[in-house]
Amino acid sequence: MDGLAVLNRLPSRAGEKRCCFATCGSNEETVSHLLWQCSWPKEVWNFVQLWCDLDLAHVLTISDLFSVSHASFKSALHIKITHAVALSTFWAIWKARNDRSFNNKISSPDVVLEDINTISFLWIKNRGNCSFIKWKYLCSFPFVVP
Repeated sequence: MDGLAVLNRLPSRAGEKRCCFATCGSNEETVSHLLWQCSWPKEVWNFVQLWCDLDLAHVLTISDLFSVSHASFKSALHIKITHAVALSTFWAIWKARNDRSFNNKISSPDVVLEDINTISFLWIKNRGNCSFIKWKYLCSFPFVVP
């Protein structure tokens, strides 16, 4: 069975619907809400916006995010790094959601941001054919493209 189908049934078995992060008071958990619209992920995205030097003020959907990065940067490497950071952010938010939902473990946005930084670096360096990338590049604020 599809994972989202099971996820959609979980609240009804428990007799209540609630946001997985329990911070916004929403009674739904859609993918868009979970990864983008909820107040908890928004805290994470606010940092990512500053870290990647992005303007996310007009980004309303997840697909808009990838359009912004193409329009904002001239370097193909900068776009590649920004995409990796965005995907790392989705992954880290999803992991935090699962920890909260299934392990009753609550992660602060700061802990998730550390995960994003580490995951981004490892993905870019090892999977993105960018072996020249150094940890110090991604640890700067905003990050530096060599």
